[in-house]
Amino acid sequence: MRSISIAALLLIAVWARAETPNIKQVEDCFGGPVLLVAKPKVAPTIDGKLDDACWADAKPVTLGFSTGAWWNEPSQKTEARVLADDKAIYFAVRCLESEPDRMVKTGQARKGMVVGADAVEFFLDPGCQGKRHEYFHVIVTPDEKVYAGRGREPDARKSAVHARVGQIEGGWTVEASIPLAELGIKDGAIPKVWGLNVCRQRPELAADMPKAARDAGPKRMDPPMWKLDAPEKYRLAEYTCWSPTLADFCGWPFYADSRPFHIAQRFGRAALAVGTQDATPPAKRFEVIYRSDFVAPGFQRRLLLRVRSPLGLLAGGLAGPHHADAERLRAGVLQLAVHQSVDQVLTLHGRLLS
Repeated sequence: MRSISIAALLLIAVWARAETPNIKQVEDCFGGPVLLVAKPKVAPTIDGKLDDACWADAKPVTLGFSTGAWWNEPSQKTEARVLADDKAIYFAVRCLESEPDRMVKTGQARKGMVVGADAVEFFLDPGCQGKRHEYFHVIVTPDEKVYAGRGREPDARKSAVHARVGQIEGGWTVEASIPLAELGIKDGAIPKVWGLNVCRQRPELAADMPKAARDAGPKRMDPPMWKLDAPEKYRLAEYTCWSPTLADFCGWPFYADSRPFHIAQRFGRAALAVGTQDATPPAKRFEVIYRSDFVAPGFQRRLLLRVRSPLGLLAGGLAGPHHADAERLRAGVLQLAVHQSVDQVLTLHGRLLS
């Protein structure tokens, strides 16, 4: 049984008596960020247009990099709104896109991801359980395919989730309705606080292994960097979310994907106006125990070499032929996350500036 401090119990008691959710009280008990989710007078029509009057009652939130990086902003703005009633939870997401002709409408579904496609993802953890792979997950791609499952299930299962995609000038939209029954929530037992995140995947483009590296065969790692065949077409991936998970990933065979979204302890907190059932705060809140931005170019290079030595897989992803263009390294982010326990994550950031 989880132990909770007396101070936390007092905060829970005060918050539980409140008729209107209070951001500070929720944040003190559960951590942040916190979003107040209003109950619509009339549920939105799910058509991708986002023109229902009820959306004006939902506070917009803007997505930032999943790493929580502070040195720049995502190149594409993404804005999300959330509403909930006693039947469903509703999402409206507006994705700006400066290169609509390069959008990838579909991809390969694999282990709770759609690899290589543009996508909007929703993560829901009613009651803030914070358990690995026990949250509900929905992915919507621009071709209106919906993938719904629990955690990182290998295959999406059939669901009652309803989502539509719309087109706007300079971007695209997603509007979705997720029935509470789909989440296993019974009538009259809606948790007041949820773990929740809204995320966007904008995939890397034109990153195929250079022909010279392929032709080199087993010797392609010497030298470890090769110029891309068409560097002018290359585009970095962007993984953004409302609540930064403070993680990034690059794995075999040297692709980036949306695995960093799947950290339940780093979901934001949604306080539902329609909630009827108290939620139990975590015994210990997620805490970053060390984090630094390495600004000295020489030190960053030494850090990169130091990390490459013991972690060959990470080294291949960062410096192998598939991720080998010098411009990519200059613009890239090195991040090593060592998950020591559910409550502790050590995150190191390094950025190559020259």
